[in-house]
Amino acid sequence: MTPIWAPYGRAYTFRAPIVGANTTNFSNTWTATAGTVKIVLDGGAGANVATLPNIVSSQYVYNWYLSASEMQADEVIIQATDRNNVSDQMFRVITFPDGALRSRNVGSNAAANATTVVLDSGANGATDGIYNGAIFTIIAGDGTGQNRVVTAYNASTKTVTIDTGLVYAVTASGNNASTYALYPQGIIGLSNANVQTAVVAGLTTYGTSTLTSANVTSAVPNVSQISTQVLDTEVIETGISVRKAIRAQSAMLAGYRSGINTATEVYYAIGNASVARVTFAFPSSTNANSTSVTLSL
Repeated sequence: MTPIWAPYGRAYTFRAPIVGANTTNFSNTWTATAGTVKIVLDGGAGANVATLPNIVSSQYVYNWYLSASEMQADEVIIQATDRNNVSDQMFRVITFPDGALRSRNVGSNAAANATTVVLDSGANGATDGIYNGAIFTIIAGDGTGQNRVVTAYNASTKTVTIDTGLVYAVTASGNNASTYALYPQGIIGLSNANVQTAVVAGLTTYGTSTLTSANVTSAVPNVSQISTQVLDTEVIETGISVRKAIRAQSAMLAGYRSGINTATEVYYAIGNASVARVTFAFPSSTNANSTSVTLSL
């Protein structure tokens, strides 16, 4: 029987015909009644479906309804048992996480450090490499929550090879938040005393050997370092930093001045007539252009 694939834990409706009783033809007159359609979740006890199927506009196709709770199983079996009106028939629904290509219980094969996983015999991959590049996610059992990239797929053996070179993280919450740490190749449970050691070891892979409060603080620039970078290191003209340009402008706009309309004009720092910032030299004619400029910034 070809299974129907559907998302786990989400209400799902599929359409399929059903054969009438004592005939080989599809029925378009059957009306399901209470107790004539059963559901079996993961091989458990049978129960009546929450919503009975109904026909699609008098055609030979029926809507079969499954609620979100009825879809909370790896395998969902639907059985029609109204033998007086239809032939015995069943449908097999296999669930998977949203967006997944394949989802099955593969037992202990999905261990956290495994490099290969054998899919179930019903896996659809009939072509080598068909799953390459897909994300392999462990959703239950050992290594739950881990993600790997599929690097190879052997169709004849249904074997996927997964990349073990990823760095991944599981975010803990509540009381568990302090007992787990990011670590290359996986998540390992740690005591509170060793959490920082594990984080440091993980960061060492990427060139950071220590992780202390002092290291973090020293790595953050202070106000003086920021102002020095902006005002003194950044250059807006050759040899002229932002700080020097501001001093020249402020001297000429609001500083003391002397020698106006003479051969030497001097502009001083704001509020300090003893510090000359800009000095212009002119020829004897005060209407001529300056011949030189001396800066003391």
